[in-house]
Amino acid sequence: MSQHCVTLFLLKFLDIHFKYPIITWKFKEKKLPLDFNPIPMYNYSLFLSTEYPHMGRRWCTNMDFDVTMQRYYCFSDGHFFCYDINGKMLLEILNAHQSSILSCVYSSNVNILLTSSKGNEIKSWNDQGCLLHVFQGHSKTVTKLLLHPNTTSLFISGSLDGSVKLWSFDTMDAFYSLSLFQEGILSIGTMEDKFLYCCSAHNVHIYDLNSFTSFWSHVNSPISHFHICSAVGKSSRVAAMGVDNSLRIFSLQTGKRLCTILPPPYPPMLQPVLSFTYNRTCGTIYFLLTHYDIWIYTA
Repeated sequence: MSQHCVTLFLLKFLDIHFKYPIITWKFKEKKLPLDFNPIPMYNYSLFLSTEYPHMGRRWCTNMDFDVTMQRYYCFSDGHFFCYDINGKMLLEILNAHQSSILSCVYSSNVNILLTSSKGNEIKSWNDQGCLLHVFQGHSKTVTKLLLHPNTTSLFISGSLDGSVKLWSFDTMDAFYSLSLFQEGILSIGTMEDKFLYCCSAHNVHIYDLNSFTSFWSHVNSPISHFHICSAVGKSSRVAAMGVDNSLRIFSLQTGKRLCTILPPPYPPMLQPVLSFTYNRTCGTIYFLLTHYDIWIYTA
């Protein structure tokens, strides 16, 4: 036990000078006489570890600790502050939300920070603190954010509207929604990386997260038709025609987009191209625009 210590994070609200709104303590062994009251843990105590600098003379209303990234996330109403383990400020986002921030999470896979507040929006930020996207779908306060433990392209949110939603970093939209409680969800969390628990004021539900496949690729236009195109001695590719008459060619192995053909000037986008084909051997693409016009592209 003497080789381990526990770090406790306490908020100091009573400092009227706002000099150190956050203080870090370590719970560790102290030297005492051997005959001094030998009860369990008698020789352990709290020791001051770090006094964090002021946050623009603001109160710290809530905070979180990122174990993986070794960062402190500190909230002062709608303002956001991020510190490393040594107290160095890494990021400051003033007025990130109009109401008090309640939860945040950082995805190192896509380098995106997510924040939620007493409002019904979830905001995403880059490493420089620039707003990337606002996720909308909840009707009440978003109380908790989580990264999906097994699928890096998804994150999970719980809300006082009684629903849990899974969101996609790929599409920047809701992937799945489940309505659980009328009284609202106060907290959510994961167990053993495969179970999701959801808590309201009077109920606890546990769900199996199952397995979600990763998206193969991403396009900005809905797809109307697609074909797998092969040729002897060449790798296979996927040709996908969008509803806006644009054509995209992907690698079948990686899903990487290799080529994009913009919509032709006619027919109008409301009228689809009559037909198309991709000759993988020659690398040519044929658009049948009308019964009399064929456009040929090289890819």
